[in-house]
Amino acid sequence: MKQITTLTIPKTKGKELIRKSKLFDYTDSDFANWNLNDIGKPKPKTELSVLELTETMTFKQMFTHPEKMTLTQEQILEFVKNYKFDDKTYFFLFKNRDKFFVARVLLLLDGELKVVVNRFERDHIWIAGSRFRVVVPQTTETLLLTPTLDNAIKIVKEAGYKVYKEV
Repeated sequence: MKQITTLTIPKTKGKELIRKSKLFDYTDSDFANWNLNDIGKPKPKTELSVLELTETMTFKQMFTHPEKMTLTQEQILEFVKNYKFDDKTYFFLFKNRDKFFVARVLLLLDGELKVVVNRFERDHIWIAGSRFRVVVPQTTETLLLTPTLDNAIKIVKEAGYKVYKEV
C-alpha cells in the first residue's frame, strides 16, 4: 500500500453508532442484524493515514495488526462528517466486543453515500486496480507500507534503534 494523505479527526465521546447515523443514504442492515452496538470509548483527536491498495489483498492482508489498526464507529463517522468522499471505496476496521469488522464507505455515481459492513475474516479478494483506500490510525502506517529499504530504516529508527549504514 502507498500513503495518499494524512488527516485529522476531532476527539470523540464514545456515543455514536453507524447504524443510527443519518449521514448515509444507505446503511447495511447487517449493522443491526449482527448487533454491532459497541460504541467504544471516548478517543482523543486522532491523526489518520489514508492508504491506497497497490496490491490485490484480503482484509487480513490489509489490516495485518488488527488490534492496533481499529477505529471506533464514532471515529469512522467523524471521518465521514469531516471529509468529502470521492469515487473510491474506503475501508475502516472496527471492533465489536471481541470480533473485528470492516466498514466500507462509498459514494455511488448517483451521489448516494453508502456504508456496508463485512466480517474481517471474509476471504474476499480486493483488486488493487480499483484504487481502494484503507484508513488507519497514523501510528500504524508503517505496519502497512510496502516493504522498501526506506520503510525498513524508518521502522527501525522509530523503534529506537540506530541505523549504522544507510544504502
